[in-house]
Amino acid sequence: MRRDTLSEAGRSARVLLAGSAVAGALLVYGGVNVLLEALVLSAAIHPPPAGGVDRTALHWHAGIWDLWLLVWGSCWRWLLLAIGAGWQRDFRVMGQLTSGIQR
Repeated sequence: MRRDTLSEAGRSARVLLAGSAVAGALLVYGGVNVLLEALVLSAAIHPPPAGGVDRTALHWHAGIWDLWLLVWGSCWRWLLLAIGAGWQRDFRVMGQLTSGIQR
């Protein structure tokens, strides 16, 4: 294989790895926030009496904002899986095509 092909493959792998980390962070952050907010809204967890809870804001966060983080993370992860599968397939085909070339 040519050196530039290998460096391109390494760069693609690094991009996929970084994207997977971002998707994972969005999924974890959104999931934990939605779970905790749902527990507070259902009165399973009681906040400290001094601070109180703005239930309207909590409804917006649990139902829209933090839920969107969860959706964005899921979509990002599905996209990366599709790109990664295509990249791996292309790289295998390229390896088969170049396996007979003398170096």
